[in-house]
Amino acid sequence: MRTLTSIFLLFISVTIWSPLHAQQTSDEESAILAAVDRLYAAIFARDRSGMLAATVPGSLNFSIADPVTGHPQDMIIHSHTQSVNTLTLPGPEMSGEYRNPIVLVEGNIAVFWADYDFYLDGEFDHCGVDSFQLLKRDGQWLITNMSSTRRYQDCD
Repeated sequence: MRTLTSIFLLFISVTIWSPLHAQQTSDEESAILAAVDRLYAAIFARDRSGMLAATVPGSLNFSIADPVTGHPQDMIIHSHTQSVNTLTLPGPEMSGEYRNPIVLVEGNIAVFWADYDFYLDGEFDHCGVDSFQLLKRDGQWLITNMSSTRRYQDCD
């Protein structure tokens, strides 16, 4: 009888917990993707205050380029302030999109990973993978660190 009761309680807890957990994860993933979208929109608009609002002060931006020249990969590291200042300078229109996002969440930390394509003045420039680390602060997801690869060929 004890085994039957244990199985019944397990079934009830899984039946109740699974939909609640799935909904929570889905809501969190949506909130994380919204935070990433806000950052992309601010970058493309060269909106300094938007970029600062989407990120944690002191964040780092790592960009690893694989130039067509065949030279070894170059790693460009910018502090949060350098990145924002560079991206807000006048220049060509920037746009892009990400595909196949993967979001991992544990409590108040998360990881976003996705393929992306980047365009300058409407023309394809490069592709790669963006990897962002996020943290939830006061109920809002903020990007703490950004890393990306950059390829100029072999893009789908």
